[in-house]
Amino acid sequence: MTNDGVNQYLYDGEGRVCAVASTPVPGFTTMTGYVYDADGNRVAKGTITNWSCDPSVNGLTTAGNETDYVLGPNGEQVTELAQDANGSMNWQRTYVHAGGALIATYDPVPNPQYNPAQYNPSNPTVDPPTLAMPSFRFTDWLGTMRASTDAYGVLQSTCTGLPFGDGSTCQGDTPDPRFFTGKERDAESGNDYFGARYFASTVGRFLTPDWSAKVEPVPYAKLDDPQSLNLYAYVQNNPLVRFDADGHAGPVNGNGNDPCQVAPSGPACAFNNWWKNVHGLITPQTFRRLALLEAPGARETVEAVLEQTRARHQARIYAYVLMPEHVHLLINEPPAILLAQFLKALKQMTSRKLKGDREQFWQHRYFDSNVYGEKARSEVIRYIHRNPVVRGLVEKPEEWAWSSFRHYATGVKGTVEIESEWTARRREATGMRPKIGLGPIFHFPP
Repeated sequence: MTNDGVNQYLYDGEGRVCAVASTPVPGFTTMTGYVYDADGNRVAKGTITNWSCDPSVNGLTTAGNETDYVLGPNGEQVTELAQDANGSMNWQRTYVHAGGALIATYDPVPNPQYNPAQYNPSNPTVDPPTLAMPSFRFTDWLGTMRASTDAYGVLQSTCTGLPFGDGSTCQGDTPDPRFFTGKERDAESGNDYFGARYFASTVGRFLTPDWSAKVEPVPYAKLDDPQSLNLYAYVQNNPLVRFDADGHAGPVNGNGNDPCQVAPSGPACAFNNWWKNVHGLITPQTFRRLALLEAPGARETVEAVLEQTRARHQARIYAYVLMPEHVHLLINEPPAILLAQFLKALKQMTSRKLKGDREQFWQHRYFDSNVYGEKARSEVIRYIHRNPVVRGLVEKPEEWAWSSFRHYATGVKGTVEIESEWTARRREATGMRPKIGLGPIFHFPP
């Protein structure tokens, strides 16, 4: 992308944005140049006078308009320095990291004890003009800042924004430019610097395609997930539960970056672990609630396709029942796709096999709800298994063949693999391990 309608971009030989031109007011254009080190990390930026990537040509000056960055061992920005009109380097901000997550900043604030008449530049530690004061960040599960406080716990600011980081606004004193998932937002362009690439929250995509050190036809792609084939997409267009650590869509369980590998004690990892234990109860219904699943072989077909879809997308199914006109399914969101996409795939495949001459087989809409906690999950499993009994189809749950009850009661391995203690023991006995984390293992509800 060389022009997004607001900014113009210039790229160097490595494909990195080296200059940005913007017009904040009609007739007045500003140009900013970026400088990178040998590892591709941005180490400086400043105003330029000529549209070029070469600092010796573009007029990137060393006084009054340049910001330099001190980097940590992993390329993270630790401290910002800025040159004044005299060419002196002045400290601007320091970032505090813990457990791989950005938790606070130190920013200069006016010193109330400062006295210009008594200040001695040769001993700047004695009542200097500014003091370094900490500001603590409070983030959501993705690392996006939502509030900040001072060292005494006094609220400084609150921030809101949309899933892709657009529409971000902060109320109060917010010197920290790192809002969306802890990435620096450049004032000159409004884009977020992710390290490997720049992200434009206004359009919800990166400016440049993804790349990998190893030559690959489609870097980081998982061929059975079309979203991963879009090299400009941000976390396969699922920003509510995923985040990008460095501008690459690194593969973890077939999807974007694993927050627990990037920052094991960070908020995104905590949310990721919590989300694994949140179950979705989804209920697709047949078209016009007709008893289409009573047709010979219909339930067997749905079970077979359900298992095929589960295995393909590495989903975890905890309970299910096939009724004459609807299905109850207790499932975790698969690692690489949304739960809605999983259900769409299931409905499309079964519809092709069962629709025949009908207008459609499934209703377009479906019911869904989140299930939190082991007690609630056990109640939902009991509800699912007792559905045929409540409807008067059978007298006992075990008499209904098209549910997960028999597996819970006896451990019998049915068509659909169920996440249970029986399955865990079978895997352990055969030396198998699940491809994804199991989350809680359920005993049969009493």
